Amino acid sequence: MIYIRGVKNWLISQITRPMMRPKHFNTGRTLVVSTTGLGDTIWASPALRALQGQYLALLTRDVGKELFKSCPHLDAIYTISNQPIRSMLPMLHRLRRERFDTIYIFHASQRPIFPLCASLGASKIVGTEGLCKGLDWVLTDKVPKRRCHEIERRLDMLGEKAPKDHKLELFLSDEEISEAQTFLANYPKPWVGMQPFAADQFKEWPIHAYSKVAQAMPTPVFVMGSPGQQNKCSQIASSHNLAGKFSLRQLAAIISQLDLFITCDTGPMHIAYACNTPTLAFFSPTHPDLCGPHHAPNARILYEPPTCTPCVTKKCRAPFCMRQISPDTVIESAREMLS
Repeated sequence: MIYIRGVKNWLISQITRPMMRPKHFNTGRTLVVSTTGLGDTIWASPALRALQGQYLALLTRDVGKELFKSCPHLDAIYTISNQPIRSMLPMLHRLRRERFDTIYIFHASQRPIFPLCASLGASKIVGTEGLCKGLDWVLTDKVPKRRCHEIERRLDMLGEKAPKDHKLELFLSDEEISEAQTFLANYPKPWVGMQPFAADQFKEWPIHAYSKVAQAMPTPVFVMGSPGQQNKCSQIASSHNLAGKFSLRQLAAIISQLDLFITCDTGPMHIAYACNTPTLAFFSPTHPDLCGPHHAPNARILYEPPTCTPCVTKKCRAPFCMRQISPDTVIESAREMLS
């Protein structure tokens, strides 16, 4: 695997290096790159707020476009597909026309993103050292990696521009909020929501544990998930199954109005933090100091150290560590937060 990755990087460097001719455009235009999942993308919001006042564009995926489509700090949003190689040339031509001076690579899961950035002619490409899939040569400004929250890692790239305010932001319209309030008004308060699922299974808490917590709540809970998770959501007793019934922004608006949101380490958890919704979250294989609540006063964390050393992360098929968190502990914490 390491050998194959090395061959890929060598081929990329051979193709890309001849195209790397810094243009020194002096246009004052900045591009931020964040082409990962929901949580990783919303972590960019404090940095975007700090960079406002200049021409600022975002290169992201569909989820990022949804999150930031009403962000007042951005002048343009470019969307890369889940198959970036196919959309590489059209995107290269579009971005080259923008003549960006500076590029910040916050996080990119797709290897082709790095040569794309290297080929745009920017005089300054900033990223975290060691997090470019072996393609650090793309960077003109390497920021040393340190153990810190992912929001702070992004802000480290801004240097003197880094703000003191690290709070997440999500810009929902009055219409979106009103629609969420109208929907929730059909149900008794308190409004309690659950997000049982994560992109990575090793972060998830057992469904039967969520079900026990839901039955202990004073009102039926709203359970959220993707269309493919409807059956699992239906297994949670005393709940309203919302899986697949709302768009991302509609769900965000609903989360913003909840009295309590119960979740594992997953993207909607960060939406709750951005909306200042009281949130009870579970951690074990991931550490809350690195990817949990950050400047989120309404958050409460239940954390247990991982049971396996080293943690096998995405290779894990039975996250025993998450089972250390008992439903009774969650119920007690949830009742305290609701009271």
